[in-house]
Order: sequence, then C-alpha cells, then structure tokens
Amino acid sequence: MKLYTYPLTSNAIKVSLLLNYLQLSFTEVLIQLPEGEQYKAQFKQRNPNCSIPVLEDDGLIIWESNAILLHLQEKYGEAKAGSESIQKVQSMRWLCWQMGSWNKVVLPYAHQRVVAPFWGMPANESAIAEHADSLPKLAKIVDTHLQQQRYLTGEQLDISDFSLAASLMFWQQAKIPLQEYPAILQWLAGLQASDWWQQSALQLDDFISSGSLT
Repeated sequence: MKLYTYPLTSNAIKVSLLLNYLQLSFTEVLIQLPEGEQYKAQFKQRNPNCSIPVLEDDGLIIWESNAILLHLQEKYGEAKAGSESIQKVQSMRWLCWQMGSWNKVVLPYAHQRVVAPFWGMPANESAIAEHADSLPKLAKIVDTHLQQQRYLTGEQLDISDFSLAASLMFWQQAKIPLQEYPAILQWLAGLQASDWWQQSALQLDDFISSGSLT
C-alpha cells in the first residue's frame, strides 16, 4: 500500500489518522506541493486533478480523501461507518457536510497560519476573514450534536470523526476560535489522547522539523 501525500494538509492528515488507527503498513511517497510535483506527468497519471492524497492499494488507485476513508473502512473494517443503514447515512451526511460547508470556513486557518509560514510565505489573513463569519454557525452545529453523543454518528468512532477532526489538528497554532464550544473541545481532547492521534502528530512534528518523511 502506498500513500502519495503532503503531510501538513488536512486531507492528508485524515488519511494518516485512519491508517494509524487501523495499524496498517503503508509506504508514504512525498509529493512536494510547493515545488509543483503534483503537476508532473507521472503523478497526473495517478490523479488527473493534481491533488493529494492518493492511495494505491493492491493495484487500485483512489483519489479524494473521503473516498480513501470509505475504502479503508470497507476493506479493513475497524473505524466503521456503521453496519446499520441509518448510521451509514449519518456518516455520509457528515462527510458531505465537511466537504461542502466546513472546509471552506475552517481550512484557511491552518493553511494560512501553519502551512504558508512553513513554505516561507506570509499568512493571507483576508483568506481567513472571507468565511470567518460562518464559523460560529458551523461550530455550533457540531458542538450541539456532540453534547448528545460521544462521536459524530453515536457512541462508536466513525470515519466522519477522522475527516472532521483532521482540519483541527493545528487548531491552537492556527488560532481557530473554538473556546466557546466545549463539546467540540472535549471530543477533540478524547481523540488527541489516543495512541493513533499521537502517532500522527509525532509524524507531523518530524516532518515540520526535517521537511522530509522519516
């Protein structure tokens, strides 16, 4: 199994979190986004969208991070989207909501305040401000939901938890204003205490320190 990735991005983080949770053996191939490697012909053969992550698993090539999560869940079966049809629908709902609503509001924080400085670029605060007014509404939706249950789809860890939480890996460094949402912070703290989250966080720290995969 190969994961073509750039570790600092949210979409890459969510896949790494799940792979570590499932304790799967895989090889990481670094695609240097700041150098434009994603546009080279060899990579475009794997993903014509020129984006990461891309997973190769037994000859199957999968792009789109949530599709990768679904594949890993279906094939390796630990972080379940649920065996019940209702839970599967709930899981898909959160995955779609994350891509359609959450990402455009939350991802600019980490990209501008963590990734851009890592690349030697100044943070573009206007990119954060463009959708910042929507954050309280979206965060309140998640917080209210998590007040009623441990995880997004119930009492069992779900791939939608990985998908949403990945965007908050750097929430403190990126100064994402979550202090008024205690249920989100409690949920996130529970994930952060796990071995698989700490393993992913350590891998990110190593990448930030060295600029390469170890």
